[in-house]
Amino acid sequence: MIPMWNNVLYAARVLRKSPKSTATVLLTLALAIGANAAIFTVVSAVLVRRLPIRDPQNVVVVHDQFSTLNLPRTTVSVLQFRDSARGRIFSSRPQL
Repeated sequence: MIPMWNNVLYAARVLRKSPKSTATVLLTLALAIGANAAIFTVVSAVLVRRLPIRDPQNVVVVHDQFSTLNLPRTTVSVLQFRDSARGRIFSSRPQL
C-alpha cells in the first residue's frame, strides 16, 4: 500500500511543477469523457432502445406508385399520406 501512495505523491509533485501541461491533460480528458458520453447517449437512443410502437409488425413504408416522372419509387410526403388516409385505404385491423 505504501508504494502506491509514493507513486501518487510523486505524480502530484510532477503535476504541480507544470500547471500548463496539467491543465492541457485535464481539459483533454474532460473533452474525451464528454464526447464519449454524448456518443453513447445517441447510439443508445437510436440503435439500442426499441421504438415506442405498440405493434411493430404493423409498421409499413408507403411509396408513391403513381409518379409522373420515370424515377424510382419515393416515399410520400405527409400531405400525400393525409390525403390517402382520408380515402380510407388504410385499415386499423389486419385483414386475413
